[in-house]
Amino acid sequence: ADAMNEMKLYGNHVLERRVEMNGAGCSDVQWTVDHESKEITFAVRSAPGSSWVAIGISDNGGMRGADMAMVRSIPKGTKANDDEFVVDDLFSHDYVQPKKDLLQNIELLSATIDQDDRMQVVLKRPLRTCDKDDLDVTGVKQNLICASGEVDADGLPLYHGPQHAKTLVNLVTDENLLIERNFPLDLVSTHTHLVQNTLIANQNPSTAKSTFAVDFQMPGVKDLAHNERTHYRCVVVTMPEDLNVIAFEAVWNNGTTIEDEPAPIWLHHQNIRYCPQPELLDPIHTTGQAFDCYENMPPCEVNIGHAQNGRLQLPAGVHLPLKKGGIYMLTVHYDNPYEESLFDDTSGIRVWVDPPSQKLSSKPGQSTYLRANFDSIVIPADPHQEEYELQFMISSEATKAVLPPEGIQVFGTHAHMHLAATRATAKLIRNGVHISNVYESTGYDFHLQAPHWSHWKLMPGDAIIMSCFYKPHQDRDIKGGWSTDDEMCDLVFGLAPEVQNFSSGVGWMVRPNEPFKNSFMGTSNNGAALAIDYSQAMYPPNAEGRNYVRIEDHRMNLCELIMRDKMSAFEIRWSSPEIPAQLYIIATIMFAMALTRLVPQINKIEDERKRRNTVVYMIQLLFSSVALPIIAVALAEIFPPDQSYNAVDPNTFPLARGFIVAQSVLYLMELSYRIQVRIELLVHHVITSFLIIFLNWVTLETIASMAIVKLGLILILMAVTEQPMYIALILKNLGYGNRDWWRYLCLFAAYSFFVCKLLLVCLSIVVLVQAENRTEPSWNIRDHSFSDWNGNNKGISTKLFFGLLVVAMVLLLVVQAFVSVQLVSISNSQLKYKQTDDERKTSDAVGETWM
Repeated sequence: ADAMNEMKLYGNHVLERRVEMNGAGCSDVQWTVDHESKEITFAVRSAPGSSWVAIGISDNGGMRGADMAMVRSIPKGTKANDDEFVVDDLFSHDYVQPKKDLLQNIELLSATIDQDDRMQVVLKRPLRTCDKDDLDVTGVKQNLICASGEVDADGLPLYHGPQHAKTLVNLVTDENLLIERNFPLDLVSTHTHLVQNTLIANQNPSTAKSTFAVDFQMPGVKDLAHNERTHYRCVVVTMPEDLNVIAFEAVWNNGTTIEDEPAPIWLHHQNIRYCPQPELLDPIHTTGQAFDCYENMPPCEVNIGHAQNGRLQLPAGVHLPLKKGGIYMLTVHYDNPYEESLFDDTSGIRVWVDPPSQKLSSKPGQSTYLRANFDSIVIPADPHQEEYELQFMISSEATKAVLPPEGIQVFGTHAHMHLAATRATAKLIRNGVHISNVYESTGYDFHLQAPHWSHWKLMPGDAIIMSCFYKPHQDRDIKGGWSTDDEMCDLVFGLAPEVQNFSSGVGWMVRPNEPFKNSFMGTSNNGAALAIDYSQAMYPPNAEGRNYVRIEDHRMNLCELIMRDKMSAFEIRWSSPEIPAQLYIIATIMFAMALTRLVPQINKIEDERKRRNTVVYMIQLLFSSVALPIIAVALAEIFPPDQSYNAVDPNTFPLARGFIVAQSVLYLMELSYRIQVRIELLVHHVITSFLIIFLNWVTLETIASMAIVKLGLILILMAVTEQPMYIALILKNLGYGNRDWWRYLCLFAAYSFFVCKLLLVCLSIVVLVQAENRTEPSWNIRDHSFSDWNGNNKGISTKLFFGLLVVAMVLLLVVQAFVSVQLVSISNSQLKYKQTDDERKTSDAVGETWM
């Protein structure tokens, strides 16, 4: 009964997975991913009394960079189920009302109001929409968000207030079931103070048998001035035990986390930093007391970092080691814009660790970052500019000198900036080619900084170009620094395994139109990358600078192909039968008009029909003479059946295919231009154009392009090997038909015409036999690598295909045999030295109208 109720809840849609959201605003979020159709179906219930509900994906868990679908209930009657439901595909760039996407990609499957006055909706969208205002559903953890609220009198959504929720989940793979570790829901009441008031373990590490928590907290901070916005406090400890960290989260008060309640608004982010050279620390900072580190940050590098987000769990094969005897420093950034009073604060980071007695099943990793030098960050004041971009490069020379030969595996990446930041992008350059964006944010949120759990490899010789985008201040320049009102540009990532001589990289910011500067990578001699000056940036930028190969220049843009297909807006090519066909018609008309002026003898022909026929012969003669060598070369290359089919970069002979389409257009133009067209000419031209259209359709419906192109080339050779006939007919119409030599020219044209057609029909039969007995390679593709999606050539019957071609070819051969007989008849009529007027007219008519 319960299962049936669940099915009825969402309109009989069977959904596979469910997640509990952290917060109010929606409940019972369920979904199913269809891996065949590449679509995801969501179901969600609103809060009671709501008139709209929204669900979507966020770049960071907030409204900035959030892609969502909203369903609104518009009252249309007195009953709840009389309401009209409207779905909108939305995107939010900031904490304002989201805007409707230009391209809508959401399908509303069902929507109702239940007995608890909750909206129940089921939606469907593609995993990848190819819309710049959408986020892709990927196989890594993403921030799932939802909210609900009321609508105004016009049916527009009102602010949701506290009715919103979020969670971090992998929508494609059930990591909770297959990958993730289990953490205790209730921590034991006894605590072990590893370091008094600073390092507090939930269990005794020496006797722990399961995963436990260790809270790294401030020992009661009391000296925070409430009228100052930015504070940094640090405390240094010596690690008493080896701790292998597998997850971490923010903690405050007496063990409170975001699982219990929202984080305090003034708690911005926390770091655990490793101090490799403790001799550089001021002795007063090693007493176990918290100290102000805002103006003078000690020379320690970030090992674990967390901002205002939930628990962050490392991949199953990685842990971050905190080593016994190591010197570590907890840093807490307090951002207090509302001047709240803070007393005895014990904020920090809770780390979840595997028991030391348990044999390790994961490898040690580390956190590191690539950072822009503070002094190089300058964002000029500008009340009008929406976005200002700065970049730095960590060069190929740097990674080649520092990274191990096998490279490093990155398992998580995020950018760290401040309030003026809007977004960031990190490009991976390999061998002078932009191969991917390893980090890309659509909307950066200073208060919600979360990693992208994407996996990528950084190899020796790779280069990273980090781009940070900012909104300039209206009145003052923004410079680099620790303050919230200053700016930073860091690319932080977790990597495995550990790299002993790599703790950070530093680059110097430039504008996009300026050359890159030198960079630093490795471990600083004075313990902190921030202390590095440009004299230590020993690695020059890549030699190609900004002249690397862009990703769009060497990768197929699948999204563009998908959108063109959806909109029937195919790319214009020489071989395309759409727009170029119109250009062929325009060119033919203009050339025909020009011929009558360039060749004065044409205007001397009194008969209008004969004059037009002469123009047609000249155009066909010129076209066929140009097309013949191109078609012949292409056919010679493609004809041998023992060549393999190159599916990666197939040779589709676009120039030759373009001439095929052009010949078909010329034939159709000829039928409309000439006067009193004879039936054999009409049949010939229509059959030829039909075959070209048919072959194009078969090419689109199958991937046997080589066989189809081969048949098309043979077919068009029949049209472009008629030069002797055109020459004979042109000369006859210009008045040379009564010359003795013309009769022999006409006989040669007649016999060569038929012999060429007969040979080409035989070649066509050879190709059809090759396709039938599977010796033609491209026709075999349907049974090999593409068979999963090609589906047996989409049901096209090979027998029907071959049958239509054979019938059409036989008809063409019959017509062409008739044409040859007519040419011989015209030639023989010239044997008479004298002709009556009627005989001459009959002879002229035959010669002028059968083509």
